Amino acid sequence: MSLKTNENIDKIIESYLKNPPKEELNKVFSKNTKINKLYLNNSQNKVYIDVSKEFVQEMNAGSSLESMILQSLVNTLGNYYNVDKVYISVEGKPYESGHIAITENEVFYVDYKNVYEIK
Repeated sequence: MSLKTNENIDKIIESYLKNPPKEELNKVFSKNTKINKLYLNNSQNKVYIDVSKEFVQEMNAGSSLESMILQSLVNTLGNYYNVDKVYISVEGKPYESGHIAITENEVFYVDYKNVYEIK
């Protein structure tokens, strides 16, 4: 991904997450999901992302697929910002769905062990 000076990274990442590079891949974000806030905390080696409620409402996934979607989001942000921890919130509250919930100080960890390159 390329970025120009003063360009908003939130919108670029949002676009990539809505439009996978190959049709057979699942989208990480639904078309209505928005990034409300995205920032890096260098001292904590952590990225914070707050997304709109549509991220959970429109995911339509079982627990396994939801875990993969979350890991894709975490790995994407972790790789871009070169961190190993990502805190995900939805509309300002810690991530919670019918399958997965975190507390206010809990994070997701970047993990590449089940990742492979699609060619």
